[in-house]
Amino acid sequence: MPFTAIHAPVVWALFIFRPKKLDFIALTMGAIIPDLFEPFAMTIFREHYWPIREITHSLIGAVTVDLALALAGTLFVVLPLFRWLKKKNEGLAFFAGMDMTERKGGKVMVLSALIGTVSHVTLDIFYHARNPLLYPMQPIRLFPDLETLNIARLIIDVTLILAFLYIFYKYYLIDVFKQNV
Repeated sequence: MPFTAIHAPVVWALFIFRPKKLDFIALTMGAIIPDLFEPFAMTIFREHYWPIREITHSLIGAVTVDLALALAGTLFVVLPLFRWLKKKNEGLAFFAGMDMTERKGGKVMVLSALIGTVSHVTLDIFYHARNPLLYPMQPIRLFPDLETLNIARLIIDVTLILAFLYIFYKYYLIDVFKQNV
């Protein structure tokens, strides 16, 4: 995917409809963690990068490695960051009218991160001619010809970029502006 953040609107839409049942930060971390981990895998595990990428972009990886990384990122990086930002400016901690720093319990966090990781690997089917969704089985070739794949990518990219901009503006920036007025 050309821009990792466009995985986010898929799970953000779920959060907007069920804000009390899902954890925003865990959903978002789950949706982007497979791509966030790639630069580390490329640097640290150079010779084993492709096998690691195949795991992190598969269903088996989504429910194991990606889930663990998303939960760790939520608890130890993003949640503390938003709590710190909230002290500086209350409005920065709200999305869709909900406080992102509010804990909803471990089960909700795990479920939210899992939804995010699975959404990432399933959405990626449209972005790679050879997709490791069912790793360690043979990769899926959903689009045998590259032209069809490029058209699908373009349609999904434009749709998700517009969704990202709309949701980010309507459910985050407007709340930030209201808090600062």
